[in-house]
Amino acid sequence: MTTFDAREEAFERQFVHEEDKRFQERTRRNRLLARWACARMELGPDAASRFTDTFVAQTVLLDDEALLARLAVELAAAGADEPVSVLCREMQRCAGLARAESRGGLALDQGSSLEPAREFDERGTISTNAACVTGSDAEGAMPKGAMPKGAMP
Repeated sequence: MTTFDAREEAFERQFVHEEDKRFQERTRRNRLLARWACARMELGPDAASRFTDTFVAQTVLLDDEALLARLAVELAAAGADEPVSVLCREMQRCAGLARAESRGGLALDQGSSLEPAREFDERGTISTNAACVTGSDAEGAMPKGAMPKGAMP
């Protein structure tokens, strides 16, 4: 085997590895997004599990626009309409979590980016501010002032 052949095989192995990683991250993103949708639709544990499995299986090959359209239809059917901008922002948050999980090997799902952040005002009482990630923030970054779900101030 020549050096050129060895390098070509190495590039092919790297390409396969990167594509597999992208597929796994996309699948994880879709699963996180489906779980977020289940919370919005107020599904029980069994129904949420069935919905998540079905959603992930049917959307893994869809492009992002088709995935968001499908999610919007599912939410509307359950009476939990959300604007496309909210769905897009949540998908970006889930994508960031999926990338971070694949790098760190840990499940990092800490709730929706649209849950209110708890902050203390000047009197020491807890105030609630709507937290959301804007397009200028890094994908999946925690909004300013937001705390991980379950964290104590």
